[in-house]
Amino acid sequence: MDDSEVSVNSMRENQIVKRRYYCKFCDETHSIEFNKDISKGQPRFPFSYVYVHIYTKNDEEKELLTILYLDNDCKIRGTDIKELNNSDIYSKTHVEAKIAALDEENQKLKEEIKRLKEELIQLRNK
Repeated sequence: MDDSEVSVNSMRENQIVKRRYYCKFCDETHSIEFNKDISKGQPRFPFSYVYVHIYTKNDEEKELLTILYLDNDCKIRGTDIKELNNSDIYSKTHVEAKIAALDEENQKLKEEIKRLKEELIQLRNK
């Protein structure tokens, strides 16, 4: 690694804030990283930083809506964590899994349409 790479990495590290918070559902302390500039332009403090994290309970994955209340220095001043049940809010992992399943089903349907068109052509040619 040359000096310019070290300099760029140092700049990135200086822009990242690392914080920890306790989750009562997981009974664990989690680490989170975000850009220091996240507090710029916020109309009031503390402001809400919202994301979804996943934990496992009784061999079943659960999604948790996590709201961190951050001050001007990006220190966590409070948390609000709710378990999502049949919600309109989905994690990225959940959405990606749904999209993959739909893509697979879509591909099967395209193949079926192609097969049926070929069968129709054959029937018309008889």
